[in-house]
Amino acid sequence: MAEKIFVEGLFYKLPSDKAPKFIKANLSFNVVKFVEFLQAQQNERGWVNIDVKESREGKIYAEVNTWQAEKKDVPVIQEGQSFEEQMSAPAQEPTKSDDNNSIDIKDIPFA
Repeated sequence: MAEKIFVEGLFYKLPSDKAPKFIKANLSFNVVKFVEFLQAQQNERGWVNIDVKESREGKIYAEVNTWQAEKKDVPVIQEGQSFEEQMSAPAQEPTKSDDNNSIDIKDIPFA
């Protein structure tokens, strides 16, 4: 299990009892600490995912969500091979073509 990373510079409070029902939380930011924290924690795409959680004692806190999908090998289609041959061959790392119109699979944000 990965080490927990608690968010620095972000404070979460439940709204007051007098607040309208559509207000779900009050967030306060120490801008300097929070920006430094975000810059240190950003992933390769520039994002930081944060989960707001409740401790067993009922205290609200924020923790960095470090979960990452497993990288899966993507089969590369080879010209002249049947479907069966392609599926039984070991997966290869896709390569970028010299053709300017081709798309590198690594450039697809949801792949």
